[in-house]
Amino acid sequence: MGVGKRPLRFTALLWGALWLIVVLLAELALCRLFFYDRTEIFIWANVMTPYLYLPAYAILLLAVVRRRWGLAGVSGLIVAAHLVWLAPNLAQAEALAPTAATAPSLRLFSANLFARNEQYAAMIAEIEAADPDVLLLQEYTPVWHAALSDAGLFAAYPYSITNIYPSPFGAAIWSKLPLQDGEVWEAGGVQMLRATLVFNEQAIRLYNVHPSPPLFALDTWNGQLGGLAAALAAETGPVVAIGDFNVTPQNYWYQELTNGRLRDAHLDRGRGLAVTWPNGYNYVPPVRLDHALLSPELICLDIQEGLGKGSDHKPLIVDIALQT
Repeated sequence: MGVGKRPLRFTALLWGALWLIVVLLAELALCRLFFYDRTEIFIWANVMTPYLYLPAYAILLLAVVRRRWGLAGVSGLIVAAHLVWLAPNLAQAEALAPTAATAPSLRLFSANLFARNEQYAAMIAEIEAADPDVLLLQEYTPVWHAALSDAGLFAAYPYSITNIYPSPFGAAIWSKLPLQDGEVWEAGGVQMLRATLVFNEQAIRLYNVHPSPPLFALDTWNGQLGGLAAALAAETGPVVAIGDFNVTPQNYWYQELTNGRLRDAHLDRGRGLAVTWPNGYNYVPPVRLDHALLSPELICLDIQEGLGKGSDHKPLIVDIALQT
């Protein structure tokens, strides 16, 4: 009699465990709907959106097969919400206008160098191979400045604005094309760089983006990204905001930044599922923290991720053209 009850107990425990998982996922989904990114826990849950809700798919299938309709219904709602949240990143590339191939174009190379990265030669070789028109660098320390200078890299980039700092919040813009109005400005207390690039007799505003991560500094993170969003909203001409945003496409501030004039270059080229972090440095599921946001006057011809050896981020290599 006792032996016969064991399978029943196991089955009950199994379905109970599956219900527990589904309830927890449902609670997280509801928190996303009603408390979007309001706490660090919710922020990190949203960061992991591509992976966090995957168990609901398996539970849905099992529940349907075993005719557990209540469990199937709840897990089905979770799967539906997950697909809605991921849908923009699953979209195909927008077709390029026929004139894009002949429009004036330039290449941007954005990289979080990682302040503790000592693989200087590898990064320099990658920059030289990409041969960008503009370099936008984050975590730009005195050591990195010396390494790039000693390698003679700056000879090809006569225009620059730098904020050399011995912490992860230094930055630099180096350009083959003229830069105007370059400045170190503060977004909610963090220093970032912006400048006007003169390209094909037009002015393009460049923002080199690198706010703090939200971990242990939620108010700071909100203030910095709020300041960035306000500055970008005030721009009326061609603008590129590029760098390590410390947000993923599943976070609130990404949605705010892309709800107006700015578009995500990865989405334009059908590469919404691309990843840039942690680049093998940490054992966590990969996500995209690095973005290139473009105003309507600009077309993304191509966007790829580099290697970024020694850094916890992959660089972005972005080819853009002016609308004609």
